[in-house]
Amino acid sequence: SSVSSGSSYVGGIVGYSNGTIMNCYNTGDLIISCTPNYSSNFFSSAYIGGISGYKERMPVSNCYNSGNLTIKTDRTRSYYDSGFAGGIVGYNDDSQIKGCNNTGEITELSSDSYSYNSCIGGIAGYTSGVVYDCYNANTVFSSSCAGGIAGFTRGTINSCFNYGAVNCKSTLHSVLAGGITGDFEGARGKIYDCYNMGEINATTRIYFSTTSRFVSVAGGIVGNLFVGEMYSCYNTGKISAKASHLSSVIVDIGEG
Repeated sequence: SSVSSGSSYVGGIVGYSNGTIMNCYNTGDLIISCTPNYSSNFFSSAYIGGISGYKERMPVSNCYNSGNLTIKTDRTRSYYDSGFAGGIVGYNDDSQIKGCNNTGEITELSSDSYSYNSCIGGIAGYTSGVVYDCYNANTVFSSSCAGGIAGFTRGTINSCFNYGAVNCKSTLHSVLAGGITGDFEGARGKIYDCYNMGEINATTRIYFSTTSRFVSVAGGIVGNLFVGEMYSCYNTGKISAKASHLSSVIVDIGEG
């Protein structure tokens, strides 16, 4: 699938769903391409998931994905586009994901830009619902925000674990990488009873003089914890954060 403006949804089972999904699996590789329409004022959004690209309300349970997922972006200018990719769901809008797993590689191939926002996760790219009893066992790569379970979290993640490497790399902006989630901003959400064994890498390289503040953030459980509650989690994976100009932050959580 390809999109130049508006939104595009790709899923191994269903592209966009607000119904119940149970006992489904995908083994095929999925690709979505997102190229800005420079002649228009519209932005484009790409949603891709091994089971569903966009999921709202009703639950997803007992599903798995083993296919590789790829978001391809071409952004040579600064346009406000967004991409969401997850092994089970690309964008989870207040639904429950339970008893699911991903063993496929999830990759964002981006030309990079100032404003591009990608959320890439082993189970969900973005989640404002509940992710329970799920695991990821393959590599997750993003140019912005990546997590072994979810890229960006505003909900709850419970009893989940990650075995796969989480890599986040950019040349033009900050990056967030976490073993469970890259960015956690859940005022009413929680992350608990989770663990990570995958290697976490966050790298930012600035090839020109700049006064902007770019940071490279990596955490064994969470990359950036803005607001929310986290407990009973541990990490055994190697963590690395590198930035060429300004700052790097490493957060290592053992048992606790």
